[in-house]
Amino acid sequence: MITTAHVYATLFIHLGVIAVASAHLVASAALFPNFASAARERVERHLASTIAIGLAISLPWAVLAAVLLSRGGPIGLLGAILGIAWVLLGLLGCGGLALRAGGARAETADAPRWWLALRGAVVVTLTWALPLAGWFVLLPLTLAIGIGCVVTARRRTSEAPSERDPSMTVAVTVTAVQRGERGPRPPGEADGTPPPASNEPEVRRA
Repeated sequence: MITTAHVYATLFIHLGVIAVASAHLVASAALFPNFASAARERVERHLASTIAIGLAISLPWAVLAAVLLSRGGPIGLLGAILGIAWVLLGLLGCGGLALRAGGARAETADAPRWWLALRGAVVVTLTWALPLAGWFVLLPLTLAIGIGCVVTARRRTSEAPSERDPSMTVAVTVTAVQRGERGPRPPGEADGTPPPASNEPEVRRA
């Protein structure tokens, strides 16, 4: 017989899981912004391959952890450590998924990064609350996507001036010349006013 206590217990367990997982996703996006942005682009452009790579790694990882955990003792402790590591790494990689689900790009959005990550994290974790399908399909699939992002995403770094493609510099210069653009104009040339007189005495040549 299902009582009110069972209902409340199930509700609070779901809310607790959603709150804790959302906090991990937001922390991942906030503490590792370059990685989270790279993971977001990976999810946006190559979602299928990210899922495939994540499943290929997660399935044997989770099976090994479950087998070791079932034996108990020190071996079971090793299985628990492997399982916890899988969950934590999956949540770490899901920071980019949270940014993707949050909507706009964190680099161009008016809202702060943590708000975009929180909005997306709540959307992602709420899908886990669906009975059976959410527990046994969507939750492991989300962690597998996170594992795929950890493996495939690369940390983006800004290009140093010496490492920029010289062809891009030439293209920009040619475009500027075609448009008739010039460099900084001396004072007075742009508005037609004469330049300020120099205080130095004029030296006449013999």
